[in-house]
Amino acid sequence: MMKKKLFLFYLPLIFSSALFAQTWDGSASTDWNTAANWSTNAVPVAAGNVVIPGSLTNYPIMANNITINSLNMQAGSELDFNGFTLTITNAANYTYFIGATLKNSNAGADIVVNIMGGGGYVAYIRGTTVNDNITFNISGTNAFYDGDVAGMGNHYVGNANFNCTSTGGLYICDADTSLYDANLSITRTGAGITQAFNSGGIIGGNFAFTNNTAGDCQLGNIAIKTSIAGTVNITVNNTTPNLFQLYRLVNQTGGGIINVQNTRGIDIKNDTLIVTAFSATGYRSNAYAYLFNSSITGNVTFADDVTYSGGYSTYIRNNQISGTAAFSNNGSNVMYESDVINSGNHYTGSVSFNCTGTGGLYISDADTSLFDANLTISRTGAGITQAFNSGGVIGGNFAFTNNTAGNSLFGNLVNKTSIAGTVNITVNNTTPNLFQ
Repeated sequence: MMKKKLFLFYLPLIFSSALFAQTWDGSASTDWNTAANWSTNAVPVAAGNVVIPGSLTNYPIMANNITINSLNMQAGSELDFNGFTLTITNAANYTYFIGATLKNSNAGADIVVNIMGGGGYVAYIRGTTVNDNITFNISGTNAFYDGDVAGMGNHYVGNANFNCTSTGGLYICDADTSLYDANLSITRTGAGITQAFNSGGIIGGNFAFTNNTAGDCQLGNIAIKTSIAGTVNITVNNTTPNLFQLYRLVNQTGGGIINVQNTRGIDIKNDTLIVTAFSATGYRSNAYAYLFNSSITGNVTFADDVTYSGGYSTYIRNNQISGTAAFSNNGSNVMYESDVINSGNHYTGSVSFNCTGTGGLYISDADTSLFDANLTISRTGAGITQAFNSGGVIGGNFAFTNNTAGNSLFGNLVNKTSIAGTVNITVNNTTPNLFQ
C-alpha cells in the first residue's frame, strides 16, 4: 500500500516534468508552433523549459512573440527570431546560449530577448554568433554573463544593446573577449554591479555606457586592451557612491563625452581616449582617486566633493592630456600631481588647479611635469600649496593666488622651474603662513 501511495504522489511530478521539459527535434518542419517538432508532441507553454540541441536538419523559426521559463541552446543549434520577441522568465531554471546561432529573417526588425526572474537562475551566453542587431532586456534579480568561460567569447554582427533593470550583476566579456562588429550599448537603471571587458573587447563601432543609479562600474582590464573603433560615451551619476573603474580602453574616433559623477573615489588607468570632454566630478566616500598612465585627447575636469575626507588622496601620475585640464580640490584630502619618480604629466593645453577645500596641493612633487601652455593655481580654502619641488617646465604664463591661510611653497633650490611667459603671484594671508 505504501509503494502505491508513493507512486501516486510522484505521478503528478513526473507528468509535470514531461509537460514542461521539451526538446526541439524539428522532425516535421521549422515551425515553432507545430507540436510534432517537439519531443513531448506539444508546443512549449510559458512554464516550459526548452532545449534546442545541435546537429539537426530543421531549426525553429518563431511565428509570434513567445514566453517560456528557460532556454538551453546547445552547441551547433540555431534559432530564427523572424522579427518576434522571446521572453524568458527564468523562474526556476537556468538559461544558456552556448555555441548557438541567433538569426533574424525579418530585415525590418531586430532580435529582442527579455530575460527576467530571480532565485539565482543565471543566464549565460557563450561562444554564440548573433547575425543581426540584438537587444537584451534584463530584469529581476538574476545575473547575466557574456563570455564567462575561456575560449567562449561571442560574436555580435550587428548592434548589441544590454538594458539592465535588474539588481543582479551584469558581466560582459567576462572570461573571454567578445567581438562586436558594430555598436555596443550598456544601460543600467537597476542598482547592481556592472563589469565589462575583464577579458578585453573588440568593438567595431561606438561604445556607450549609462548608469544613473547605484552599483559598482568596472570597465576594462589593466593588462588587456579593449579596442573601440568609434566614439566613447559614458554617463554615470550614482544615487549612492559606488566604485568606478576605467581600465585600458582605447578608442579611435573623437566626439564622445565621458561624464562621471558622485562615485566612491574614481579609478582611471592605462586608457587612450579621444573625446570632446572627460569629466569626473563629485567623487567622495572611502576610496582613493587615481588618474594614471592615460592619454586623453580632449578637455579634462577632475573635482572631488566637499565631503571627500578621511585621507583618501587624489593621485595624478604619468598622463598625457591634449586639451585643457581643470583640477579642483574641494574636500580635506590631499591632491598629488606626479608624486613619485617617473610619474610626471604632460599637458598640451592650459591647466588650472583650484583649491576650495583644506586639503593640501602638491604639483610636480617628485617628478617634473610639462605644462606647454598656461598654469594657474588658485586657493580659497586654507591649506598648504607646494609646487615644483622637482622643478617644472611651463610654456606659457604662471599665476598663483592665495587670499586665505596656508603655506605657499614654490620651487626647489636645486631643480629649476622654467617659465616662458609672465609670472603673477598674489598672496594675502588671513593668518601668517610661510611663503617660499
